[in-house]
Amino acid sequence: MARTKKETVEEKSNEKDIKQVKEDLLEYINTDVKEDLNKYIEGQVKKEFLDILEKKHRREIKEKNRKLLVKNIIILLLLASTLVLIYILFDEVYYDRFFSDRNNNKEVVENRIIEEEGEEAPSLDELKAEYAYLLDKYEISINSNYLSDLYDKNLSNYLQLNYSLNNLDFSLFEQEEDYYVIDEELIKDKYEELFTDEYASSNFEYNGNRIRYFNKLKSYISNSFFEKDNSLIQREIINIEVDNDVVSITTVEAIISDNLVVNPKSKEIINEEYDGNLLDYQDLLEQVTYEFENNKLNSLK
Repeated sequence: MARTKKETVEEKSNEKDIKQVKEDLLEYINTDVKEDLNKYIEGQVKKEFLDILEKKHRREIKEKNRKLLVKNIIILLLLASTLVLIYILFDEVYYDRFFSDRNNNKEVVENRIIEEEGEEAPSLDELKAEYAYLLDKYEISINSNYLSDLYDKNLSNYLQLNYSLNNLDFSLFEQEEDYYVIDEELIKDKYEELFTDEYASSNFEYNGNRIRYFNKLKSYISNSFFEKDNSLIQREIINIEVDNDVVSITTVEAIISDNLVVNPKSKEIINEEYDGNLLDYQDLLEQVTYEFENNKLNSLK
C-alpha cells in the first residue's frame, strides 16, 4: 500500500526528533557527566594531597618534640653535673675553712656513737640496781584471794584493788565498832599511782576479809578489822628488759612455808628443804613478767 504524504511527513519528523535526542544526550555526556567526573577526580586528588600534608605535618611535630626532649635532658644533665661539681668544690675547699667547728662536732658525735656501739649491755645485777624497786609496791600475800589471777597473767580489777589496799596506811581507816570505813579516795589515789588502767570501784577481798563498796557513802566497808599479812610470796628476778619507757621484769615465784618450796598456783610441794635459792627450782615454779610503763604496772605476761 502506498504511504500517504502525511505519513511520510510524520516519519521524517520522528527521525528528526531522534536525531535531536541523540545530540542532546551527547551534549549532556560531554558537558555535565564529564564535569561531574572531573570534580570527583579532583576531590579525590585533593583529599589524598591533604592526607599527605597532614602526615608530613605530624612527622615534623613529632621530630620537633623529640629534639626538644633531648635538649631538655641534656640541659638537666649539665645542670646536675654543675651542682655536683659545685658541691665537691665547696666541700673540699671552703667547708673546712668556714665550718671547722661543725666538723669537730660531727667527729665528736661519730666517736660517741662508736663508743656506745662498742659498750657492753648492762648486766642483770646492774639492771636490778636500777629497776628492781619497781616491784616493791606489788607484793602479795600467800593467802591472797587473787593468786590465781596473778599466775594466770590476769591483771584483774580485783587484783589491782588488792594491791592498792595493801599499799595504804591502815591507820588512816575510820574504825566503826568492829569494821573499817575506808574513804574511796584513798584507794582510788593509790590505784591511779600504781596502774595504767582506769580506776573502777568494786567489791573485793583482802586476805580473806570481804571489802564492800557503798556508792552512796563513796566508801569501802570491811566485814571486820584486819592487819597486813606479812606472809608474802617469795620471788627472784631472772630477767629485765628496757625499751624506752617500758620496763619488763621477769621473776620466778614460790611460796616458802615451814622450809617447804611450794608452787604458788598449783600448791604442789616442790622441795621439803629450801636451800635459799629459788633459781634451783626455776623450772618447777611460776614465772611472771611484770610490764611497767612510765613506772606504772601495765600488764602481766
